[in-house]
Amino acid sequence: MAKPKNITRNVQENCVVLRFQRQHQTWHETFSIRKYGGWAKAEAAAKKRREIVIKDLPDPIPQKGRMTKRNQSGVVGVHFSEKKHTKSNGKVYWYPQWYTKWPGCPRRGGVAWSVNQFGFDDAFVLAVLTREMESVDRKKILAKFNRIKGTKKYKDILNKCELEYV
Repeated sequence: MAKPKNITRNVQENCVVLRFQRQHQTWHETFSIRKYGGWAKAEAAAKKRREIVIKDLPDPIPQKGRMTKRNQSGVVGVHFSEKKHTKSNGKVYWYPQWYTKWPGCPRRGGVAWSVNQFGFDDAFVLAVLTREMESVDRKKILAKFNRIKGTKKYKDILNKCELEYV
């Protein structure tokens, strides 16, 4: 059975730590192995306390859809990357792509849309649509893209892009 993520052993301090983060605030309590008579008893006390405390804590903010300060694209789950490939003759090829990924995405690396193939703006819009639809079906995504190209929705998606490509 997997250990709960909010209960950890602090070997250096000889204690078990019960920790929660809710609404951007951290709450914690320690359980000394000296006081409780060993790791197992300290962990049991932490689990017992967790059941009491968790009832009074606010619900955690869901990970899905949460914008972080690391995000550079302006859309959650969408990021830009350039891959460089150098041939044996020394010629260098660049492959700029917009990637998108979501919790439960069936593709480990997410879904990529090539800037070389679609252009910077269209590849971004395709990545955002992929994220919204949470689909890896490229035909379905391209069909929706073709329906919205040039419309207000297309422009609204494009306005979300915070990255400039030079």
